[in-house]
Amino acid sequence: MNNPHTTFIVASYAITAVAVLGTIAAIMLDYRRLRRALEKLGAPVDQRADEG
Repeated sequence: MNNPHTTFIVASYAITAVAVLGTIAAIMLDYRRLRRALEKLGAPVDQRADEG
């Protein structure tokens, strides 16, 4: 780990991981919000997506 670029590479991977995880979290939160809104409106919600 004596390469002069190691810090840059590690930081790049860390920033990318945070961005990807943040995007996944945002999608999951939006999915939950939309699902609740549909249930509130009485629209049928597909249950197959939640089955394991």
